[in-house]
Amino acid sequence: MASAIENLQVVTKDDRYIDGIKIHGIGIMEDCVAGSKVGKGTQHLNSSIFMSAMSQFIACNLSMLKGLIMDLEKHTNTLAATLSLPVETISSQINQIEFEILINQSNRIFMSAEMGGLKTNESLQEFLLAAWMAMMAAECDNFHSFTKYTAEERQKKNHMLRQKYIQAIPLTLKHNFIEPSRMDLIPRIALERLGIHNELCLVKWKNSGKATEWKEKGFKISERISSIKRHFDALHDDDQTEDHVAHLIWNFQAVYHVAILFHNTELDDLVDLIHIHNQHKKKQKEEEEENGEEEEGEEETTGTPCTTN
Repeated sequence: MASAIENLQVVTKDDRYIDGIKIHGIGIMEDCVAGSKVGKGTQHLNSSIFMSAMSQFIACNLSMLKGLIMDLEKHTNTLAATLSLPVETISSQINQIEFEILINQSNRIFMSAEMGGLKTNESLQEFLLAAWMAMMAAECDNFHSFTKYTAEERQKKNHMLRQKYIQAIPLTLKHNFIEPSRMDLIPRIALERLGIHNELCLVKWKNSGKATEWKEKGFKISERISSIKRHFDALHDDDQTEDHVAHLIWNFQAVYHVAILFHNTELDDLVDLIHIHNQHKKKQKEEEEENGEEEEGEEETTGTPCTTN
């Protein structure tokens, strides 16, 4: 009797794959544009410094991020019920509400990180949280120019990502040289749009090298902070002329990359306003304590002087 393996066909027909075949059940799908990588994104322009930090941030804060997602869905569902939205537009309206919540919170937390000058671990963690919220916003926005997926496909992918977070369990190896990581939970639509943004940057800058030199030579961080603020403003204005979410995510990754790689150089030009504020408060407190001691000393010498006969 022939074994099961002997009965399997080595080559099978499947029109979804190149030349309509699969070998041992595996086929190669055609590119978006046949014979070209156009439309697949340019992933080598992503910062591994940023992506690695983001995966570790997600792994270390998984419980908090789960809670944020669950609170977001609970809030928007309650709000949608009170607004009595038409059935045919309810998904789109909920997406828009969630997008606005995420972008507003991302903007606020980003400014808090900026006030810390990206000089402390706390401000860097806030920056990553702001970036994560922007990436989650990319999953649920109503940016109509992104036509790779239908509205229904986007909705399904967004739901699947959130369920993956909610059902996620810690995946940490107990080893001194292995940091916690959840690359699989970095928002996928956000990564696709970032990849396309990178691809368009190569088209814009042609062979000048400007699309890649930021990773090696850096830039003044303050200049990119201005860019982040402009793209936040465009999103608040519902500007649909460009993919401002993708621009925003690129700036988040680029700023983080430079902040780590060029720490304490002339490019690291943000001011730690929180440190300045704390130093001012400390000086104020010391002055108040000194004044208090002086006043106590004055009170001790204001009694009736002793007289001797």
